[in-house]
Amino acid sequence: PKLSIEDSLRITTATAVAVAEAIESVAGVDAGIKWVNDIFVEDKKVCGILTEASLNFENGGLEYAVVGIGLNIATQDFPKELGTIAGSIFKEKPENNPISSILLAEILNNIADIKDSLTDAKYLEEYRRRSFLIGKNILVLKGGQAISAKAISIDEKARIVVEYENHTREALSSGEVSIRPIH
Repeated sequence: PKLSIEDSLRITTATAVAVAEAIESVAGVDAGIKWVNDIFVEDKKVCGILTEASLNFENGGLEYAVVGIGLNIATQDFPKELGTIAGSIFKEKPENNPISSILLAEILNNIADIKDSLTDAKYLEEYRRRSFLIGKNILVLKGGQAISAKAISIDEKARIVVEYENHTREALSSGEVSIRPIH
């Protein structure tokens, strides 16, 4: 779709909603979203989404976007360092079932349904409902530092609004947040 530069920032969050809905529909498990681009099932990351785009500053819009979706469908053996944080959608891959194709089709159908709501951000209500960071104490990773904050909300531009310990608020449009302790 033709999007402004500002609206193009919503592509990743809209895709996260599409993927979470597809996981629930196909696998029958609850899927939550960690701002901005990770999907979790049973407190473990099962999906990461990366978006690259080309912007045209002359017309103020998006030229194109490429969205990559990495899903752990039925991975069993994770490296030791990922064992406590990485998970799979299924405990075991269903036999005689093209589950990858079914899941992909569901994701693509959901993206087709959501893509027209990028400019009015109707999908954000569902994104907020699925966000498991809201109301939690988190760490905002900035310039090599971990800064304590509380996740307050997701705003209309799909930014996470945080409140720092000094009671100042900031809307983050990119970066990393963590709910795990930093070592």
